[in-house]
Amino acid sequence: MNMIIMMLIIGMVAYPISYTNYNLSIKNRLGALGMLLLIVATLVISSYVLFFLRN
Repeated sequence: MNMIIMMLIIGMVAYPISYTNYNLSIKNRLGALGMLLLIVATLVISSYVLFFLRN
């Protein structure tokens, strides 16, 4: 079940990745970096909660 939830989270990250590519195309490197950090934080926190905080 955890893997299915993780695949959904990765699927939801597809839009921010596309926004990051858009920011890079208009040479907005700071915006792209910020969005990339948010993507990484989302994946790290969600995987930590799903896989390492089992009750």
